[in-house]
Amino acid sequence: MKKSYRFFCVSLLILLQAQLAHSLNTQERYFSNLFLSREPLVQIAPDGRLIVTVETKETCHGGEAFFGVIPDAAELPIPFYRWSAKLESLQPNQLEFSFDLKELTGKRVDINLIKDVKWQNIPYRLSLFGDELHTFDRNFGFVIDDAGNYFRIPAIEEGPFVDIVTPTSAVLSWDFDHAVRGALTITEQAAIPFSIQDTHHEIIVSDLQPNHEYSYHISWETSYGSLKTRTYHFRTAPASGSDKAFRFAVFSDTRATIGQGDRSTEHVNTLALRQLTGIAYHQNADFIIIAGDLVSGYISDPAEIALQFRAFKRVAGAVGAYIPIYEGLGNHDLPCRFIGKKMEDGFIPRLGKEAGESVFAAHFVNPENGPEPALPDHSPYKENVYSFDWGSAHLVSLNNDYMKKSSNAGTEDKIGYRNGWITAEQLDWLVKDLRDARDRGLKQLFVYLHEPAFPNGGHVKDSMWWDGKIPEMVTMRNCFWKILSDHNVCAVFCGHEHNFSLTLIDDSIAPSFTNPVWQVVTGGGGAPFYSQNSETPWAHNVEYFYPLTHLCLVDVDGDDVILHLIADDGAVLKTFNLTDK
Repeated sequence: MKKSYRFFCVSLLILLQAQLAHSLNTQERYFSNLFLSREPLVQIAPDGRLIVTVETKETCHGGEAFFGVIPDAAELPIPFYRWSAKLESLQPNQLEFSFDLKELTGKRVDINLIKDVKWQNIPYRLSLFGDELHTFDRNFGFVIDDAGNYFRIPAIEEGPFVDIVTPTSAVLSWDFDHAVRGALTITEQAAIPFSIQDTHHEIIVSDLQPNHEYSYHISWETSYGSLKTRTYHFRTAPASGSDKAFRFAVFSDTRATIGQGDRSTEHVNTLALRQLTGIAYHQNADFIIIAGDLVSGYISDPAEIALQFRAFKRVAGAVGAYIPIYEGLGNHDLPCRFIGKKMEDGFIPRLGKEAGESVFAAHFVNPENGPEPALPDHSPYKENVYSFDWGSAHLVSLNNDYMKKSSNAGTEDKIGYRNGWITAEQLDWLVKDLRDARDRGLKQLFVYLHEPAFPNGGHVKDSMWWDGKIPEMVTMRNCFWKILSDHNVCAVFCGHEHNFSLTLIDDSIAPSFTNPVWQVVTGGGGAPFYSQNSETPWAHNVEYFYPLTHLCLVDVDGDDVILHLIADDGAVLKTFNLTDK
């Protein structure tokens, strides 16, 4: 990009940001979707009788509890439910279920040989009936001692995950339900101990070889001996600049949809998330990108968003233990400060440790090489704006729901930005990041963010367009796209619209877009579908549209980039050559 044009864009955006971000001085209205008043209480008697006590914030009219195992024979660690519990008592805000753990060791059903190994990490599901069906997935560990007595033991409740995989390193993370002492063991390396002081663990593993497969497991100490997980594996990235072919998966918008049950498990469409990540794994994707709206959100309490992120991770972890998942942040992934009597009356962003960006960074592991905030009291870009290399390609995550506020009249003088806005510091950082990638000789550049620059169905009235009625938004969008065009970016992946569309953005849209760039909307992660809008100024540039659940598999092989549109049953719907512009 020419320095004079870049200076104009960034200077203009800084001025616009100063007009958009103002002081935080208003009363708050609290909104919540919580159904449980606390986490379920699991108690195990020595004779194997298990009691699960559930307390609810709203009146509960009944419910069911199901227990199962994660079969050792399954390639991916996914729960299979086999037994129902007995509802022992029901009060308006409390339920109690009972189950006999000895049922797990029956000769006809003991597929994990629990009777012999004497311990197990047990998944269970709660289906609770309030005004609607509420579904919760949890797990716990137990052991059988030499005398045949049953006791609860610490268990991994999230993970493990493999993240930030480079040619020579990776980050492994997991969470226990109680603090324990243990170790991470990786092939060709000495065991790495972890502290008893914490339940959350992140360990950087270094001195690895490029494009090499490693196996690992986690072990921990209990009062009844040492235990360990199944053996997982991951592959390091190719050497930077390598022409070795690779494949990645990309989709977004895994938040809940209509239908309840698996389609709305703690505000996540866990059915679609499990299907799509499973397809990515079995189709040999090297990594997965999920470009925002992981959960339904739009509530007040940061702790409630955290619970939704944990529900997402419980499902994503089955694949995330083997291949890295790079998460982006979307408009639904944020707790808000609501400033009216109704949610529709408007909201502004939470700040500091309560900011959506801060909560996001606390629950996901992504690179930390993004820009610094413009002001000390602004939210961090840590782990929501970042970039990484993979072989011959460079990939960039941006956040155009940063410090999001609603567009209501009552929020005009309040801190925050309307959705779709990319801040000046992000754009300035993007220019340097893409230039550095080109200087390193990387052939293919990709960018992903949540809201499309050129929406095609469902969000034409917002995103980075707003029906063309906000001149400063259009100016910012064009500055952003010119940066992409000037650096010859191959494709931009986004979501927000719950469908697929492939659009070539070129100089027929704006004369400054001299190098065409593909926009790929891949919002088919399970949120409610949207139809196509054929009245946008770029509708003639839309190559293909599909409204249902899907993911994209992208093959990069030297100069060639091929995109496969995949349905949720694994069928290949369409294949596109993104090199052909």
